[in-house]
Amino acid sequence: MTTALITYGTNVAASTLSTASKLATATGGTNATVDNSLGITPSGYGQLYSQGNASAWPNLGSIGSPDGHGWFLEAISLTGQQILAGNWTPTFRIKISGTGTPTVTADLYERAYIYNGGVYTLIGSMLLSAQSLTTTTTNYTFGATSLGLTKFGTSDSLYLDAWMNITNVSGTPITNSFRCFLVNIVS
Repeated sequence: MTTALITYGTNVAASTLSTASKLATATGGTNATVDNSLGITPSGYGQLYSQGNASAWPNLGSIGSPDGHGWFLEAISLTGQQILAGNWTPTFRIKISGTGTPTVTADLYERAYIYNGGVYTLIGSMLLSAQSLTTTTTNYTFGATSLGLTKFGTSDSLYLDAWMNITNVSGTPITNSFRCFLVNIVS
């Protein structure tokens, strides 16, 4: 019998990778939300930093490489363990904070990696397209994405990052930020 791996994003810095925040494997406390700035005219791709980011939305043409600003599982050792092939189902809890009443349409992405000493090996990517983000806190649950067997060697850990591709902005001009909380279920 296998057990689902459920992780919850925090905004507490990880010890091993201090630019990333810890993934917890139990509930409790409050949602760990931090602001990621939007700037005046956001569009294109940008990362949702686990510890927040005051810089303006980068308006990138594509998703960037993993950079350590995501979430890191260090609470349990995955050395010699494996995640069986199965469904990954992320949920992002997002709202736009600040003033005004903008609506942002965006594609949401989560990517999972094996992390070992600064080397990121992709496990897989998940996508939830064309979501309307507003000033109301909303859960955005991805459809189940089937990913293959993942084996963890010595000193390997699980690393997740979150990205958005902003495709449309309507309403009051944005001088706001996103708040994001991440939950990931692997079954």
